[in-house]
Amino acid sequence: MDDGNVEDGNVEDGNDDGIEDIKVTATSQKAKKGVYTLTGLKISEDNSLPAGVAAGMYIVGGNKVVVR
Repeated sequence: MDDGNVEDGNVEDGNDDGIEDIKVTATSQKAKKGVYTLTGLKISEDNSLPAGVAAGMYIVGGNKVVVR
């Protein structure tokens, strides 16, 4: 499988699938920040769980975290 060429933030794979290129922008390369529930509710601006958070699974900085 050919992963394609990357030059100047553009990805070209050489396939004839109707997609000419994919442009990688600064917003897609941004670091993930914040704490979210699995339903997408943001519960914290930084990457730390708030005190007294209920048991469950959360997304912290783009990673899954289980609180027991």
